[in-house]
Amino acid sequence: MISDCQRDVRLARSLGFKGKVLGIFPGAGGYPIEQMQTLRQQGPVSQRRMIALKGTGSVSTGETGSIHHTVGRAQVALEALRKISHLLSHRNIEVAVYQSTSSIRQEALRLREEGISVTIIPRSLPEEIYKLFGRARIAVGVSISDGVPSAMLEAMIMGAFPIQTDPGGATSEWIKNGVNGFIIPPDDPDAIAEAITKAIEDDDLVESAAKINLELTYERIDLSVIQPKVVSLYEQVANRL
Repeated sequence: MISDCQRDVRLARSLGFKGKVLGIFPGAGGYPIEQMQTLRQQGPVSQRRMIALKGTGSVSTGETGSIHHTVGRAQVALEALRKISHLLSHRNIEVAVYQSTSSIRQEALRLREEGISVTIIPRSLPEEIYKLFGRARIAVGVSISDGVPSAMLEAMIMGAFPIQTDPGGATSEWIKNGVNGFIIPPDDPDAIAEAITKAIEDDDLVESAAKINLELTYERIDLSVIQPKVVSLYEQVANRL
């Protein structure tokens, strides 16, 4: 077995798995962190004026108007942003919504009526997403089911302050709440609004978190760290054949 978090190892054991755990690896593999740093906006993270929001959410389809729930809860984050629209407009904060469903795009664009600057990011190559995170002060991800979110890791590498849900405890393997990010509930826009407000107003917090997260990701998921572990994994498997 391989997994992207310790949580799933514990779950597998509890469900009867008795095989060998070959390692914990990010779902997207190792990251070329040094190369990614060239895509970051120059200057302090605290000078950035963008919130990157992952736009997956519930989708209404069919003649009956039934709701097909996905694991994303971007609509809750959008409601949180609406609650602090005055702060966002006062601070000239732009909201960039990426990987969004059509319903979330429509809902996000309605935030403009609240005076919020909103940009919809079309489907992009990974390098373009890295650039987005490299310009963002804050990265928000709201979900009710996930392992370690790849978008969160990429945001951490690029300096964006992560505000992320923790379904099942995988996020908390990376984020110490209030230190290098905020862990939020998936269905409480007031709590999410409070977390975003703190991250907007506290320059020292986002600067400190950016340093912590860059060091943490270098130590745990840089390509130079992951690659030899994966080679060793294949060697272990090959030697058993």
